[in-house]
Amino acid sequence: MKKLSRIFALVFCFVLLVAIPVSAAAAPYETYTYTIMGGAALSPHAYTPQTAIDAYSMNMSTPLNGAQDIFVQEDTGVIYISDTGNNRVVVYTPDFVYDFEITTFYNEHGNPDALNGPEGLFVSEDTIYVCDTQNSRIVLFDLAGNFKSVVGAPTADVMGSDTVFRPVSVAVAPSGTMYIVSSTTYSGIIALNPDGSFQGFLGAQKQTVSLAVRIRRMIFPNVVTESYISTPYQSLTLDDEGIIWATIIFDAEGEEQLSNALFSGATDSDYAPVKRLNAKGDDIMVRNGFVMPAGEVIFTTMGDIAAENGPSSLVDIAMGPNGMWSVLDAKRSKIYTYDSEGNMLFAFGDKGKQLGNLAAPTAISYNGSDIYVLDSTLNSVTVFKRTDYGDVIDQALMHNANREYSVAYDDWQDILRRNINFDAAYVGIGRNLYRQGQYEEAMEFYQDASEFKNYSIAFKAWRKDWVEKNIFWVLLVVIVAIVLLAKAFGYIG
Repeated sequence: MKKLSRIFALVFCFVLLVAIPVSAAAAPYETYTYTIMGGAALSPHAYTPQTAIDAYSMNMSTPLNGAQDIFVQEDTGVIYISDTGNNRVVVYTPDFVYDFEITTFYNEHGNPDALNGPEGLFVSEDTIYVCDTQNSRIVLFDLAGNFKSVVGAPTADVMGSDTVFRPVSVAVAPSGTMYIVSSTTYSGIIALNPDGSFQGFLGAQKQTVSLAVRIRRMIFPNVVTESYISTPYQSLTLDDEGIIWATIIFDAEGEEQLSNALFSGATDSDYAPVKRLNAKGDDIMVRNGFVMPAGEVIFTTMGDIAAENGPSSLVDIAMGPNGMWSVLDAKRSKIYTYDSEGNMLFAFGDKGKQLGNLAAPTAISYNGSDIYVLDSTLNSVTVFKRTDYGDVIDQALMHNANREYSVAYDDWQDILRRNINFDAAYVGIGRNLYRQGQYEEAMEFYQDASEFKNYSIAFKAWRKDWVEKNIFWVLLVVIVAIVLLAKAFGYIG
């Protein structure tokens, strides 16, 4: 019997030894979040890589070449990739099997035409919108790949006579309004009516001026030697409400301003690299997190997390379930995910050659809870699957959105059992307790996270509630105190 027990013990140890490296290999990167003090704290993996899909997996004879965008149609799961280097758009089944491609077509004049360096993509219920970048136009096709129409550059007096229209990202509202990012347009996002006529510019950025130029302006205020232009957008998408979410990659001067803002803990929108724009172009993003939603905010090594110089290069943005949204950092090959309040939920990814590592990521898209990342150097799509830990975070956000606060409370408690360093979970529990009128308990969780702003709000609510519940005894104590004081003064007199 002892011999049999030893055999079972040896087998068990062998299984453990084999399983540990496999588990580690499943995610060749660290997952982390930020504490309320601004430091990085490791967390369980919210996503792990499932597979990397290349030309062979896609059943393609010609591999991708410098692909720039990926779009997953929400209702059908059909996948579209802008294969920039091959001057085509490739369409796949939901299982990533090659279906057909769009490269040449007959245009509105009946003449042979072709795509040239296409980048951004958007697909509606019946139309494929392609940023035909090097041809300076948007080309529309039906879902079978048949040509429909062309949308050219807005009129010259709007764009400027010396401006070239270079559409690199497009999104289309249910109304048919097209929102376009042009890489050479500095007046903001271009809004076009469904017929292609110009509607306006949205969200022009604050101009960035270097320190040297600012000093020169102070010394020589009446001498103008430079022209100052705002930073162009990088990419955009729409949420379920039709609101624009857009990313910006700043120049050197803009990076300086952003770095200073992150260092000081600022959360305003002046130099924010991610914006949420309403129809007027106003930035209405909620930034209630510990740090500004800007990708990486740590530019020095923190523990096991290596650092790169300067702010993130956020090349793309994607909307996920239950208010989640993610940005893709090409500089660090990382994905940063936030909730609707701007709280960072988790960050993951790294450069390298293992499954799950990226070389030159260019686009990100959600397919349900899965995340697809397109890589222009690896010429593949990496599929990341959400873990149980990620599922619980999603459930907490869903229950919060549905105002099921008691259920969300259980979710946040489950998250804390898995990740005791997740300050956002303490705050989440505190908010749920506060919404249920349990102010004193909420104060305890805010205190655990050193969240003094919400602690003060909860304390004021608790004090008001306590006074209302004990008003009789408060008045009695006040009356008794007045009587005693009166008697004391009478005695003294």
